[in-house]
Amino acid sequence: MPDIVNCDGHGESEAAFVCSHMAAGAAGLGFNPAEPTEEDPSLEAWCDDCNLIFEANNGWTEETEQLIEIRLVCSRCYELCRIRNLRTGVSFEDLSSLRWKCGTCEEWHYGPCLDFGYHSPLYWTSENDEANEIGFFDSPKEGLPTMFLDEDICVMDGEHYFVRGIIQLPIIGTDQTLRWGVWGSLSRENLKGCC
Repeated sequence: MPDIVNCDGHGESEAAFVCSHMAAGAAGLGFNPAEPTEEDPSLEAWCDDCNLIFEANNGWTEETEQLIEIRLVCSRCYELCRIRNLRTGVSFEDLSSLRWKCGTCEEWHYGPCLDFGYHSPLYWTSENDEANEIGFFDSPKEGLPTMFLDEDICVMDGEHYFVRGIIQLPIIGTDQTLRWGVWGSLSRENLKGCC
């Protein structure tokens, strides 16, 4: 059974090992995992540079292991190392000629667009724009207006409450994330608690 480690970021998780190059949060270094065996079921991986040593010596030996530095990580950190360092067929440089127009600033940009979002929740209509109150924190009704919309908060009819959050999806082979701005509904009490 694999050992368990207590990670500051992920709590208790299965122990894993990566070379120090990947443990430092780098991206695009390549990801070379060892095949777990019954004798050694632990997760282990190293970057392409360390793999040159591995291949030149037909595996790891006591001598070659002294040439690299191995770090203990949790299995979830190991998975993040895999996502950041796994080589893909397309790089950001390959996408540098993409051209897109931003819906917020109305300007054209080059490269991949990594931020997507919605101006308002689905239920907000153009008719609501006319009733939109100014001053979320200045409302006489316990700090909550009946109609309000800004970049992060939405109140409709004094009954429906929304906040905008960002889901960050890691992009394989990079240290970048695709950021998806989404609206989530919550209760009046929870909205008052977070503002």
